[in-house]
Amino acid sequence: MSDIYTMDWRKLRIASFDLETTGLDVKNDRIVEIGIVIFEEGIPVEKYCKLINPEDKKINPKATKVTGITNEMVKDKKTFAERVKKIRRLLFKDVDMWCAFNDQFDRSFLMNELKRADYKFKDIPCIDPLVWARYWWPKMKNALDDVVQKLRIRVDPKVLRTLSINKSRHRADYDSLVTGTALFTNMQHMMPKTLRQTLYVQDFIYRMWLLNIHQNDKKYMRYLDLAMPPEHEK
Repeated sequence: MSDIYTMDWRKLRIASFDLETTGLDVKNDRIVEIGIVIFEEGIPVEKYCKLINPEDKKINPKATKVTGITNEMVKDKKTFAERVKKIRRLLFKDVDMWCAFNDQFDRSFLMNELKRADYKFKDIPCIDPLVWARYWWPKMKNALDDVVQKLRIRVDPKVLRTLSINKSRHRADYDSLVTGTALFTNMQHMMPKTLRQTLYVQDFIYRMWLLNIHQNDKKYMRYLDLAMPPEHEK
């Protein structure tokens, strides 16, 4: 079996995913929509998108204003636990890695939903375009819309038709497609080659960002070997 960490991540099978939720409280809010777009060597080839019944949790009106998803739309849908087998297969078995905008947010919600469904969370490597955008354009706002505008991202209408995705921001399937498209159009040319190199640099700039926003509190900075992984020299 190949070591994916020594491979060019652009050639891996990647799940770009996004979640819409009842609110922003990771512990108490729930997922109401999940969108997954599978990329093979940078080409979107498969989509999965489902509304999720958040059970006894109502959608915050502020969230509805952003996403357009209402309590009425999800009340008769399947719960996360009822969809978990397909979600686990797409996110943990069928792909090598993830791409997610603000991975920490989505990953936390996903971990909690898996726990509620009595499944363990398997750690998967993820490239987070938000981390890189903060580093490249520190004065720019942090929303996906801002990154799309900065990179002049245009989603191919043929892809939208082929995957049956509506062009609607803040819906999980479209945001997943846009995030993956941003990664594979402009961003990939500014990143290292192998997955290990890329994750190394991503970890470093994320910790530097934390250190900066917490006013150089040293507890947010751990020792990092300044030498890049060996394959970087090739």
